[in-house]
This record gives sequence, C-alpha cells and structure tokens, in this order.
Amino acid sequence: MIAGCSSSKTSAAPGKKSLDKVTYITGLGDYGREAYAWYGQAKGYFKAEGIDLTIEPGKAGALNLQEIESGKAQFAAIDYSGAIVDYGKGTDTKFKIVDAINQRTTVAIMTLGSSHITGPADLVNKTVGVQNGAVPKTLFPAYARLAGLTDEQIANVHFQSAQTPAQLPGFLVSKKTQGIGQFVVGVPAINASLKTANVNDTVTTLPYSKYLGDLYGNVLVATNELVKGKPDLVRRFNKAYNKSLAASLDDPDGTADILHKYDPAQPVAAASAEVKLLKPYCGSGAQIGTMDQTKVARGIAILQGAGLFTKTFDPNEMVAFNLVPKPNAA
Repeated sequence: MIAGCSSSKTSAAPGKKSLDKVTYITGLGDYGREAYAWYGQAKGYFKAEGIDLTIEPGKAGALNLQEIESGKAQFAAIDYSGAIVDYGKGTDTKFKIVDAINQRTTVAIMTLGSSHITGPADLVNKTVGVQNGAVPKTLFPAYARLAGLTDEQIANVHFQSAQTPAQLPGFLVSKKTQGIGQFVVGVPAINASLKTANVNDTVTTLPYSKYLGDLYGNVLVATNELVKGKPDLVRRFNKAYNKSLAASLDDPDGTADILHKYDPAQPVAAASAEVKLLKPYCGSGAQIGTMDQTKVARGIAILQGAGLFTKTFDPNEMVAFNLVPKPNAA
C-alpha cells in the first residue's frame, strides 16, 4: 500500500507552520532517471516549501493515475503521450498536467545487438516485454505507422507483460523477449544487467522520438480536485520539484549516491550515467518544467492523426497552464 496518502497537515511545534503531507509516485520504479525526487527530498527542497514528502516507486502511467485518483497519492509522473490518448479517448480525464519533466519523449524499445533488430520493421513476428500499463505498448501503433509499418505488420509485433519494472532487463538478457519497452536513458541499467549475467552483447535503442516529434516525455499530474482546490500546494510542489530536477541534473554522482542509500540494489555507476543521459531531455534553467500550448496542440494532432483516437480537444482541458511554470518565472 502507498504510505502518506493524504495532503493533510503534519503537526508542528507551537509558532511553526505545519507541513502538508504529500505522496508522490515516480514514473516507473526507482532508477537513476527517477532519482531527482529523492535528491530533492534529501536536500530539503520540499520541506522548504512546506511539504512533508513521501516518495513511492511508480508502476506505469495507468496504474499511477489510479493511485492519485483513489487518493493514495497527490502527484505522479506519467508519460505525456499516454495522457493525450486518455483525453482523446475519454477513458480518463480526472487529472491535469501541471509540469513537464522532459521536454521531449524518452520512450524507446531496446534490443540486443545479437538480435540484429535495428528498426521498427525488424520487430515484426518478435516479442517485446513491457510493464503492465506502460506507454511503450500504448504508443507503439503510432510510432510504427509513422515508421511505415502496415496494420498487419503492427498486429504481428507481440507484447509480453512484466509485473515489475525490474523484470524487464532480465527479459532481454535471457532472450525471453527480443526487445523491451524502455526509456532512452535506461541503457546503463541494461548494460549493468548484461555485466551481472556475464553476457557479452551490446544494446540497440529504437527511440520513438525519431518518428514522433513535438511530444513531451514524462509529465507531472494531479487530480482535477487538487488542482482546483489547492493551487498553492501545486505551485509549491512544482517549485520544489523543478529545483530538485535542476540540481540533480547538475550533480549526477551525488544523485546516484542518494538513490543508492534509498535502494542499495541500484548500482551507483548506472544511476549516475542515467542522470547524465537525462539532462538533454529536460531543458535547462528557466525552461525546466515549462510547457508551450502550441506544442501541446501539435502533439494532440500527431497522435490523433496516427489513429490513436478520433476526437480532438483543447489543450486547456488537459493542461493546467495557470499552474505550469512559466519560462520567465523567478
């Protein structure tokens, strides 16, 4: 179960303002790419904004949304493309995006060099391991169509579910599947798994961004109720969150050390390498966390045009632009 499930106040000494108890769900697991949250917690950035933070490793977009919508958490990271599909299909519109973590998508499929899979067409009649509810499967038809695959070819790319993110590297290393749904920053973790298994091979990355332009990567979401009822909490969380991300990107080794203290199973070298790979995808300075309404509209059009849903919608329905950090914000 998720701990710290309400945004109620924590008791404080007389004369001191109490802290808001907040639970945050990471995008997926507790890899180096997610470690900025623990970094900011350790550095006291959230407490400085009046927040007593609990961090829980996420399972995937759809499952993360279930956690915030049930009240077990207040904020979660999910993939932006999955959010668009939810709104386009009308399957889930109970949340709003309040911050952009990645300025471009990091979704990818990873294969081993020995499989000779170098492009989407090579995945036909192959099996890809994915975390339940994760966006690499959701977004695959759009990625594949734009790469030139036919509907028949797409139907012959098979997916096998993993119960936890930690299972995915094992799927690939053991060749249980020929590919796995991952993020471009996940290469160090796969290399570490290959080394542990004493397997001499290389990793090939098929980034979705090659064919899917104008898409943000992970975004921060909260429920419509929280956005409407506690906008100040959202702003304070965003401020601490983006400060954590910016500082972490500038201190990959320190971030990896903090993550390793939280979870000794996460190798320091791999976590540090992931943070370094993440930096180009997040922007810098005042750009961190920001979103552009025109770019959001283009992203909606791309996924609609790829056939993932038929109904268009206004970006303001999905994004709380009044709460998203502004490029010129202090």
